[in-house]
Amino acid sequence: MKWYKILLFGLVGVLCLSCDSDKEEFRMKAGDLLNTAWQGQVNWYENGKVYYTKNVSFQFSSEKTGISKSVTVTYPDYEPFITSFEYQFDGKCLKYARGDGHLEGSWFVISAQPNKLELHSDLYENVSDRGIMILDRVY
Repeated sequence: MKWYKILLFGLVGVLCLSCDSDKEEFRMKAGDLLNTAWQGQVNWYENGKVYYTKNVSFQFSSEKTGISKSVTVTYPDYEPFITSFEYQFDGKCLKYARGDGHLEGSWFVISAQPNKLELHSDLYENVSDRGIMILDRVY
């Protein structure tokens, strides 16, 4: 009778431990940006040091267009730049076009959570001019 209790206790323990490993990693899909708004900061690095910073916000109003606002932190006298933009998103790469020229190009998803994104402008390790964008979801 004791070995039944030990076996039962062991099985319950294994089941409890296996539940933790069943958690799925969050992955973005192509339509996940539709009708959402995000804000955060972009830092451009050169030789490992930040040389240019912008506060940014994005509103993705359709599957291909949105509105962005950027404020240059590095040069506080610059006016905020508000513009419409075009984009493509496949869950791994955000291609930003026809908006703020400093943001145009491909941004690769490095880390994605339901309410936070980290994107890099370049995936090559030895590129001296790289942008890193950290965004928090507003809605």
